[in-house]
Amino acid sequence: MVNEAVCVMYGVTEESLRSRDTSKEVSEARWFAWTLLHDGFGVPNGMLAAEYGRTRRAVCHAVSVVRSRVARRKDYAGAYRELSRRVCECSGG
Repeated sequence: MVNEAVCVMYGVTEESLRSRDTSKEVSEARWFAWTLLHDGFGVPNGMLAAEYGRTRRAVCHAVSVVRSRVARRKDYAGAYRELSRRVCECSGG
């Protein structure tokens, strides 16, 4: 449900989230998905790394960057809130 919400919001495919695509749109969508999965659902960074074919270090870095930007930038904070809302709607919460 997190990946679906992220894909709709960013206009990317789920396949692209798992791909090696490093375009800004796909990377940002992927990083938001990892952060929501880690912070909102408690998925360990190592599990995310294995699922997405990345290193644990890459996932930790991405989650850290998103958290920092959410705290400092209104656009990131708004995107994070909107994604959280969409995920809650999808899960019936």
